[in-house]
Order: sequence, then structure tokens, then C-alpha cells
Amino acid sequence: DLLLVTNGLDPTRNGYWTFGGRTEVLNKDARSHNPQLYRSRSQHFHPKSAPRLEFVVAQQIHLVRHGEVFNPKGLLYERLEGFPLSERGTQMAQAAAEELAGLGREIGSLYVSPLERTRQSAAPIAQKFQLLPKIEERIIEPWNKLRGYPMGVRGLIAKPALAIHLYNPLRPSWGEPYKEIAARMSEAALSGFEASQGADVVFVSHQLPIWMTYLSASGLSLPHNPRQRRCSLSSITSFEVEKGKLVPVDYREPGMSVLRLGA
Repeated sequence: DLLLVTNGLDPTRNGYWTFGGRTEVLNKDARSHNPQLYRSRSQHFHPKSAPRLEFVVAQQIHLVRHGEVFNPKGLLYERLEGFPLSERGTQMAQAAAEELAGLGREIGSLYVSPLERTRQSAAPIAQKFQLLPKIEERIIEPWNKLRGYPMGVRGLIAKPALAIHLYNPLRPSWGEPYKEIAARMSEAALSGFEASQGADVVFVSHQLPIWMTYLSASGLSLPHNPRQRRCSLSSITSFEVEKGKLVPVDYREPGMSVLRLGA
């Protein structure tokens, strides 16, 4: 066996190692040591004739949520027109672009939900990486029967008849089924991953689709409390692909720095 010793670098989270062109899968349980130890099975290893050891950065998928929307009436805007980014939302989008650039990774493709707020949020990323955004219908905001009404209890007060749609929170009965959201998002992410030819790919989407993708990839139940979603404005949820399946690897909140500055 060949023993790899790294100090502060976890190759199972940042990429993989190749030995003379042969890719080795490393033991993911060995992450608690410092320096960290990783054992790779390699037959007929001899120090004097060892093949060249190379580190290859694993390709990633980054799901970016749009920035804050100008919505003074607090409406559930869903796919409605007339809900652009606020001034602060524009700053959040710029912060997300800067965060992606700071990763030092090659971004090869940029896919965007067709709605105005996501197209505006993608603009700084497109400029930063000199990419042409591609509209991707599969990452759009889910449809919702409560659209156009105030969010939460205020909507029910404004129109009590809306309560008839709330009979099944597990599907949910008031909007696009969670399973369908997760399926279309994963399909779009994997197809973009395959088309990007080794470079990272970015998708600018919405909170619920991104959260459904994360829960599905993590093997967690899709029905949830909306208040517990870990997907803040202009956040970046990153995945790698293992055996054709999405695997969550990172989460960042560059938009929160804009909120703190404005507090």
C-alpha cells in the first residue's frame, strides 16, 4: 500500500489523486488526522520506480441563489413579472461573483433560471468569468397556487379561501410537488456537468429548488419546515458527482456580508 501524508489538505474533498494515469479512490473515513493520512491501494509499488503522483481538482457544480428582490408589499412573487433585484440584492449578486472568483476554480458554464431576478444575479458572474449565460427552464422557481398574495398568515387573512390548498404539506398541495422539483433540478445539474468538459458549472436559481436538490442529494426527507432551509440570499451550495449522483461538498453565504454591512 502507498501511504499519502498531507498537511491541511483533504484530497477526498478537493479532488483525487492519479498514479501514472491511474485514478485511485481514497478512503473517506480518514479525515480526522492532523497531519491527515490517506491510504491508497497500489500494487507493486517500489519507491525507486514509483509513477508520478498528481493531484487533480474534482469538477464541481455550484447552485447560486439570487439576491434580495424588491418586494415592498411582501408578496409571494413566484414566477410573476415585475420583481427585480433591490439595490442591496444587486450588491449581494456581486458578492456571490467575487466569492466564486476567490475559489480559484475554472468556471466553464453558466446556466440561469429565466426569471428577471436570476438573470440579474447571474450578470456579475458572467462578467467576472467572461461567460455567456444560458437560460435553463428546469431550474426555474416552482409554481405556487398562492402567488400574488402576501406571504404567510397575511395571505390567508386577505383571502381565507386560499386555506383550501393547504391540506397536504407533504406533497405540497399548494404548489409543485417536491419530488418533481428535485428531479428536474438534478437532471439539469447533471446534464450541465457532463457538457462542461471538466470545468466547474454554475446555476443561478431559487431557494426552494436549491434546497430540494440538497435534501435529495443528502438522502433526506423532502417535506420540511421552510424556516429551516439553509439557502440564504446569494448563497452558494456546491456539489461534486460520484457514480452519477450529486454529493454536497460546500456551502457559502457571501450575501450575508452585505446584510451585515447594511445592518
